[in-house]
Amino acid sequence: MTSAASSTWTKPIADLTPSERMAERDRAVWMALDGYAKSPQARALAASILKEHEETLAPQGMQRRDERIDNIQTALGATLCDLIGAASQRRWSWRSMRRQAYSRQAVSYRTFALVREVLLSAGLIEELSHFIDESGFGPVGMATRLRLTQAGMALVERHRINLSDHGAHFGSDADRKALLAAAIDL
Repeated sequence: MTSAASSTWTKPIADLTPSERMAERDRAVWMALDGYAKSPQARALAASILKEHEETLAPQGMQRRDERIDNIQTALGATLCDLIGAASQRRWSWRSMRRQAYSRQAVSYRTFALVREVLLSAGLIEELSHFIDESGFGPVGMATRLRLTQAGMALVERHRINLSDHGAHFGSDADRKALLAAAIDL
């Protein structure tokens, strides 16, 4: 990792120069949204965010509220897995905000967008919006970039999650499938 990349990681978005923004966009890690919180600390982190923002995420009296809460827990665990994984590398995360990018995925567009909005409004993440680069042979869209804010990092630390131990706290769908296959083979 270059020292320039390290120095821009903690800078507020407003203080990034256009070239630093472009460099951070290019270094961003894709959010697969296939992870989950596996340690008690990671599950407590997701639960604390859900509890704090439950009325926004799943208002009382809504139809199929329990199903929605399950979907939100899945999306929140996957989002935190990707954000904390990128933060452990001192990088941003990226994800397309086009609805089509979420078909046949574990996390739906609507649920991810809701979780993203809650994390943004709570000040736990910040966003570099998508942009269209029309300087080449045609317009090229670049996906939205997200990263944990200082408040988000502090919340992660309060739940005793060390960025260097990301794998101990979060797993991926591939990990889950491998464990299942191993259990079946026994």
